Amino acid sequence: MAYLGNIDRRSRISRHAVMGRRDLSLWTGRLAACVSFVFLAVVILGL
Repeated sequence: MAYLGNIDRRSRISRHAVMGRRDLSLWTGRLAACVSFVFLAVVILGL
């Protein structure tokens, strides 16, 4: 039973790691979008 619990704990941790990685990529995408938007705004206002 302890072995099954260990497997469950591992799968839970791996699932959490996958979710964290997805969240990180989502935030990186948002940050890149914001930076590109600000860059475009600066270029348009500069011109």
